[in-house]
Amino acid sequence: MPSPIFPSCPPWAIPVPEISLNLLALPKKTTNATIYRTHFLEILNSFPNAVLCFTDGSKFKNKVGFGYSIGDKTFSLRHRNSASILTAELQAIFQCLETVLSLPLLHSRSFLICSNSLSSLSAISNTSSTHPLVNRIHTLLPTLISIPFRITFIWVPNHRDIRGNENIDAAAKSAAHFPPHPTSHSSYKIRPHPFHSS
Repeated sequence: MPSPIFPSCPPWAIPVPEISLNLLALPKKTTNATIYRTHFLEILNSFPNAVLCFTDGSKFKNKVGFGYSIGDKTFSLRHRNSASILTAELQAIFQCLETVLSLPLLHSRSFLICSNSLSSLSAISNTSSTHPLVNRIHTLLPTLISIPFRITFIWVPNHRDIRGNENIDAAAKSAAHFPPHPTSHSSYKIRPHPFHSS
């Protein structure tokens, strides 16, 4: 695994990521999809004009892929076969933020990054983490905030008919079956392959 890239500021100076775990208050076993969608829309309504993004990672046997969407554009990529599901989930979030950083200024400067990976969001919340991808995310966040962009992470449950989340789940699963890149031996050498762009 590559060495971590540490943020230029010490952990206590890294902005604390804004993470919403509100939907965790709903017990998954007894909460139906309609209730989840209703509460999710209530969260979205508290961020008027925000750009909605979804991220996901997928591992099928020894094949790994991930996907992310920004507004109506969706991207899916193949990862190295030995990558863990956590690495795939974090890679999706990192690539999403990196793409946001490269975008021309939009009508909105607020982005909602929706993920069904509680482990990833917990890792991102730890500003003292030494995980290489978490370090990269922590390095990007201050730059994005300085533009200024508002970045908010939102946990969403999987398989509860939240449309954007279901779409990115399909994109990540599809990416796991893309042909592997001949040099995809590290966590960060990946094969870009647009799943859908409209």
